Amino acid sequence: MKHLQLAIIALLIFAGANQANAQWNTPWTVGVGSNFIYDGNGGGLFRMQETWHIFHKSYIPIPSRLNVEKEIGNGFSVEVVGSYNSFGRGKPGPAFSSANRMNYFALDFHAKYNFDELLGGGTPYFSPFVYLGYGYFRVGEGTRGYGTDYTEVPSVGSLSSNIGFGWTTWLTPQLGLQFQTVGKFINNKKTSNHIQHSGAIVIRFGGDNDFGKKRYDRVVSGDAKSAQEHIRRILNK
Repeated sequence: MKHLQLAIIALLIFAGANQANAQWNTPWTVGVGSNFIYDGNGGGLFRMQETWHIFHKSYIPIPSRLNVEKEIGNGFSVEVVGSYNSFGRGKPGPAFSSANRMNYFALDFHAKYNFDELLGGGTPYFSPFVYLGYGYFRVGEGTRGYGTDYTEVPSVGSLSSNIGFGWTTWLTPQLGLQFQTVGKFINNKKTSNHIQHSGAIVIRFGGDNDFGKKRYDRVVSGDAKSAQEHIRRILNK
């Protein structure tokens, strides 16, 4: 945990140094999507507590995640993410009614690094990134039990150290699909480590340098040219 926290602090400082030298005409990205949470069922990496065995596979079929990202140059960006979820205790199934479900709210701050420049300019079809950061989540405000035997469950909050990865598939220079997975590590006994997966539709806007459009057009034009050359070679045989 200490090594992860040091890595997060180092990346945030490095991203801050880039931000100090950044041109403020770089693009913004806004994403809306859904998320689900998985706790590993108490084994391996994800340490579970007997009282708060609350994170299991969870998903709600409505937009439940909003992220705003600002590119700051040299492959770095900063991101703030808000998410909501709801889940049942133990393994989900038809026995769980709304009264057996609990709410999850999270607010996360990340420094991200995009590998496009290391990959020779990248590709709009696969634009990978990694990120580190800190977050705060709150879970609870529900009840548990069956029939008329219910027990109130108090709300509990915790800070988390986050590490994650993902990629963006750009359909146009401004519109894309983004997929992320983040591990959230908790340093207390009331809650547990967990993984949060997410998918979102993202829109990039702003920025006078037109970075996204230039990269997209360059790669797509290169792909089209390669396809044309391949067809020409086949026809000439």
